[in-house]
Amino acid sequence: MSFSPSGRRVATVDSDGRVKVWDLATRRLQETRLPALRQLWFGPDEHTLVGALLRDGDPLVVLDLRSGAVRRLEGRGRLSAGDQDFAVSADGSVVAVCRKPYDADKAVYRVVRVADRRELIRYVSTASYSVCHQPAVSATGDRVAVNEGSGAWVILSAGTPPRRFTGPNISSLGKVGPLLGPPDAPVVVERTQAAVTGRRLHEDAGLGAYNPPVLLKGGRAIVVRAGAAKSGTADRLVVQEVEGEGRTLGTAPIPPVPAAKDHMLAVNRSQTLVADVSGSADITVYALPGLRVVSAFTARRDEKPVTFFFTSDDELVTVSGSLVEHWNARDGRRLSESFDLRDTFKDLGGFFVQSSYEPGHVQVTDVAAHTLRTVRLATGTEDPDRRIRLGEDLVTATVEPSGRYAMVLTSGGVIELWSVADRRRARKIFGGLGPLEAGTSQLGVLRPDGDGDPGFFLAFGRSVRFLRVNGSGEVDVTSYSFAGKQAFRASADEGGRCCATAASTSM
Repeated sequence: MSFSPSGRRVATVDSDGRVKVWDLATRRLQETRLPALRQLWFGPDEHTLVGALLRDGDPLVVLDLRSGAVRRLEGRGRLSAGDQDFAVSADGSVVAVCRKPYDADKAVYRVVRVADRRELIRYVSTASYSVCHQPAVSATGDRVAVNEGSGAWVILSAGTPPRRFTGPNISSLGKVGPLLGPPDAPVVVERTQAAVTGRRLHEDAGLGAYNPPVLLKGGRAIVVRAGAAKSGTADRLVVQEVEGEGRTLGTAPIPPVPAAKDHMLAVNRSQTLVADVSGSADITVYALPGLRVVSAFTARRDEKPVTFFFTSDDELVTVSGSLVEHWNARDGRRLSESFDLRDTFKDLGGFFVQSSYEPGHVQVTDVAAHTLRTVRLATGTEDPDRRIRLGEDLVTATVEPSGRYAMVLTSGGVIELWSVADRRRARKIFGGLGPLEAGTSQLGVLRPDGDGDPGFFLAFGRSVRFLRVNGSGEVDVTSYSFAGKQAFRASADEGGRCCATAASTSM
């Protein structure tokens, strides 16, 4: 249904393509002899309709209600079958059409003036997987927003190069309304069965993300290493909203570094600090979200790269090979003497170091001994009362805050849950889930629920699972599934929010 510019007429099209035009003042139906249409809109005056024919690939036509004349807006002959979508400006002067024949690689968008059928703009989609999305057209047709998918948008305007923006991720099945707002702050109207919502677009700064992001503010923002798109080099840290207005909340320059899919930033639990490393061992701590430098220091380094993690809101641990150091993240002071784990454990083979649920300690997974060991940061000595022996295929494990249960990763990439309250007789109570693939899964600890039951979350493959150990020692599993396999890049809200891409997509 479409109203004429004066609002005195309304045109409708039936399911069989028959067109009806009503005079609202007299409530009379105007006799017309028009071809069957699939869609229609009023043009720039009371006597012009724009429609998509119900045949020959649905070509767009201009129809004169006085004479019945039909003029095509899209060339001659039959159009190839394929993907398509249309939109008309509110004043009826301009039509935006997208077509992608089944045998074509790219969708093509054309903006055509109705009065003389002149093509004003032609744009070939640059999306790697190109489909037709409904264009969003401004009231006078001077600007058209093209949805490239995955939150990428392009604004087209005659006589100027396309401008790239980021905005809402609306699928090809989604519906959009007109393009609103000024050129520098465009707004796309998203229409669903439940709501009509204006979505602000933000000009694309041309940046790419070059390490896995860390989710902040319950998943409403991210902190990530970034650099010029397709350069493969990060030269700044960025804190960016991914919901709401999409504002940049903070940015800080860093020495240029190549993209590193396995490089992780460290964020403290209260999300007030983020730590990064440059060079071989130079640690810089920034305040969130503005990325003001709080402290900077250089860790000791052996032949291994430096890794790091927060043990509390104000304390950071750096690890290089078997060298461990404990730092005040706020002022860069070393809080205790550095120590070498191979001095602490003379027969130590392969191992992993991570944060412990016990303040002032780190957890060391001794792979060869199939044992979790707890080491005091102040002295570099083991606390033997917290030693836990696990299965022979142990790779690493995480103990939840009560110290009663552990999530264990095995050498086969399988996740198991163990009861470890009795340190001498730990036992497996659930398993296994997997196998996990490196870089595509997320796991972590849940806070105790209302009944005090501890738990863990695991995101991999097609689902996110929440595992709670109830008072009877049984594991309750709640799963949320996706239609296809996902690569989970980051998580927040204890797995309640995840950053995921299709498993075939690289970062």
